[in-house]
Amino acid sequence: MTVYPQEYKLNCTKIGHHGYDISMSIGSTALASYTGCNDDSNANPCTAGTELDGDTNRISYTVTITWDGMTVSSGSISQSTTGDQMYQCVVQVTDQPTRTRDVTIKVPATAPSSLTEVSKTTTSITVSWTALNSSDADGYVVNVTSDTDPGQIVPLDGSSNDAITLNGLREGTTYSITVRAYQQLLGPASTISAFTYCQQQGISILI
Repeated sequence: MTVYPQEYKLNCTKIGHHGYDISMSIGSTALASYTGCNDDSNANPCTAGTELDGDTNRISYTVTITWDGMTVSSGSISQSTTGDQMYQCVVQVTDQPTRTRDVTIKVPATAPSSLTEVSKTTTSITVSWTALNSSDADGYVVNVTSDTDPGQIVPLDGSSNDAITLNGLREGTTYSITVRAYQQLLGPASTISAFTYCQQQGISILI
């Protein structure tokens, strides 16, 4: 699983009716809005749409969304958010009922708490944390970095996971260890700093 930023796409598809307005939003913040669309006109202002099926006049509109753990952004638009992300697609046609579709992206609202170092050796560190409820997490992603190592990203499936031993580390090195719960996207992070032991050198005494 990719650590931040995470990128995904929101697709909104209109079927039938050549004249319409269409918009996509998160909460009260508009991500994209197209008005006065006319698929029959060569001067159609809504050129962002992609035709999927000409017989049924099926047109798809897409916005690319980036999530950095605190903020949702699309182009120059950004909004801070916590927990589940609520998206909405609205299509309006003159003299027709407004059509609305809601999409919820599941995101953990809180970080795993009580992240603690349990034990360590010269090449490994074991950490534990308080697991989230099964309704709040599908699993966890552990990220390990240092100034000298390329780092590790370790996914753990299952909300009940509450510990991990990180192997293959460098002796005498300080690591930043970050744990995030995930559902459809990653949630907030808990981070601690921990170091591996140095290898003890033998001592020789000459008499």
